[in-house]
Amino acid sequence: MEFDLRHFREEILHQSQTEFANLMEKSQNTISRWEKEPKSITLDILDEIARKTGYSVIDLLNIENVVRKPWKCDSSKAKGLADLKQELLQYVARLKNQNRNVKTQSLNYDNYLTKLRNIYRNTLNRIHKPTIAFLGNSDVGKSTLINSIIGHDVLPAGWTPITSLSIYVKHIEDKPTWLGDDSAIVVSSPIEGKPIKVDWLSDEKYYQESRIESGSNAILEKYGSREGKMYQDKYMDAEAAVVYVDAPILKLCTLLDLPGFGTSDDVRDDLKASEGKENADIYVYMSLANAFMRGTDITYLKDILDRMIPFENGKNGLEPLANLFVVASQAHVVSSEPSEELNKILLNGADRMNRVLPENYWEGRSIYTGVDYYQKMLVERFFTFSRDSKALSSEFMTALIGLLETWPTKLHEEISDELDQTTNIFNEELESEIISLRSFRENKEKAVEYYEELKSEKQAVYKKSEEFVHNLEEKLNLYKRQSIVDFKEAYDKTMNEDSIVSIIDRKDFKNRKKDKEELQNYLNNTLKQKLDNICHQYANELSNYLNDQLEKLNVASFNGRGNFDFKRAFVSTLAGLSTYGALTAYVGTLGNLGGYILVTKAVGVLSTLGISVGGGAAATTFVAAIGGPITIIIGVAVLTGLAAAVLTGRNWKSKYAERTVKAYKDSNVRDSYSDALENWWHETEKAVDKDRMTANYEAQLAEAKEKANYNEEECLDLENALTLLKGHLYN
Repeated sequence: MEFDLRHFREEILHQSQTEFANLMEKSQNTISRWEKEPKSITLDILDEIARKTGYSVIDLLNIENVVRKPWKCDSSKAKGLADLKQELLQYVARLKNQNRNVKTQSLNYDNYLTKLRNIYRNTLNRIHKPTIAFLGNSDVGKSTLINSIIGHDVLPAGWTPITSLSIYVKHIEDKPTWLGDDSAIVVSSPIEGKPIKVDWLSDEKYYQESRIESGSNAILEKYGSREGKMYQDKYMDAEAAVVYVDAPILKLCTLLDLPGFGTSDDVRDDLKASEGKENADIYVYMSLANAFMRGTDITYLKDILDRMIPFENGKNGLEPLANLFVVASQAHVVSSEPSEELNKILLNGADRMNRVLPENYWEGRSIYTGVDYYQKMLVERFFTFSRDSKALSSEFMTALIGLLETWPTKLHEEISDELDQTTNIFNEELESEIISLRSFRENKEKAVEYYEELKSEKQAVYKKSEEFVHNLEEKLNLYKRQSIVDFKEAYDKTMNEDSIVSIIDRKDFKNRKKDKEELQNYLNNTLKQKLDNICHQYANELSNYLNDQLEKLNVASFNGRGNFDFKRAFVSTLAGLSTYGALTAYVGTLGNLGGYILVTKAVGVLSTLGISVGGGAAATTFVAAIGGPITIIIGVAVLTGLAAAVLTGRNWKSKYAERTVKAYKDSNVRDSYSDALENWWHETEKAVDKDRMTANYEAQLAEAKEKANYNEEECLDLENALTLLKGHLYN
């Protein structure tokens, strides 16, 4: 039986003749001869090909019959979450019909109905399959890995940079009915400035507004390949593609194939990859085993560490960095089976990563998350993969499937606890309201007296709200100016020749390319850490200031027999915002009641910030929120420009330090970071609005007026309506 080497190389390995020659350590002429003359491939040559590619000789001789099986998992683990979602949807549906059973048209009733509806909507937003983002430089095999996981060659894969589009792979059961027989859709966000929400495609209106084109999987090549005819024409319009596939693992997750970093001189792909991972929950970073974690890999992985919201929280029993997988792809190139050589490659990669992290990085992360991190645990998140070698892939496969089977139960417990907290607070608030109404019904004068008292506070509330916001704006401006000064001082202390030479000596960096790459990564990471520390410092100062000022306002108000809760009003103004800026730290301290206010006021962004109803921001760094893609683009630009610098002589350190300072200056790093910091404070300032605080007072006054004007029958109708609402509480 003859072996069709060309078919194997092109259709199975997706390699060029040159790449295969390099893999086999043969000349390209030799490979060309083998392909033209299959009979020249002896059993010894076939055995050598098998060893180099990770296949058995038997598989090579029957290559067209070798079918890759999809990864299997126990999807029943997600049943609890699915059942909870269906129950909540039923509660939401019943709430829609609630008005048919009530006689009141009260603002007060509408307020409670909206609160309960928002509790359920926010909870439903928390219930979703995790999205696994596959990241890394081009040509590391991201699409190939996804195809292996699902057992289908669905995504474009090859030996040239292919994916130029974010491609989501979802289970066939998730396909919107209006997609008909089509299996894929190319989309773009209908909301300017907002990323596409692929889960919203189940809403027909959103689907129609997002759709560019739908059809068979062939449109992935059309739009998602740099060779596709729509690439240049529609590239800027097309944001993502979604393909629906029947694969077991997709019942527990969505897979996201992102454009490769450093694909070409086109920065658009780098931006798409950087922005795309904002939609991810689990991260698989891939790097070629025979060039593992070199150069820009370190830069990109550090950016992921900064941005990822950890699954572990110190309470759920998950291991540190549980939702991060760093994979040495094409491991068979190094060894056809697990070996000490591969283990050493993983260990050295982790050591290189730890070497360029700023001082006390893991300790700081532990403080923010409540999880004990340590340097050596990083290598525990490093794995090998080879598409056609179970031995080289089994540890990664087991770890990833293990997380996917565990996470639904953990998330179910977390969401159920949060739902219990919010519904309990809602029930207590509702009970208090019903008791108050009974009191008003029995003594009409009390309702009138409460309304008149609240009305008499109007001038004071407006004045105090205006003063509070004015003082807060001044404080924000002060923090903004001082934080920028602090960063520039920190930058200047780090980015000078003496400091850089000192770092070279302390870290024992040598005059070689890999050490220069590590130095640049260390410098960039140190600058980002200093920026992050400054942000944490001022965000915490802002949080303390707000708690102090709002407490003083409330003490003065309540001691003066006032009825307006300034803190509650301010927290309410934050509901529904798309970003909190420096206020994130304050939101994270609000506790159960503060979280309840935010959840009941609007369908907001708590979960995307990693903030639970009980408070506590899970995000470990502000840098990602401040710099966005700019931090990684600057880091890569400087690194690639300096790593290859050739310097000789005993004073190479000072020469290289001088070049580094100049390169950072030429790249405008100092001002770019400062501008990004200023924009971060600008986002914070936009979140502050005295009109929203006074609007909260006016709403409270309108409800009080309504109660004061009720007759006994209307008051009883409202009592009954609120009592009926208690029957719609989740239990």
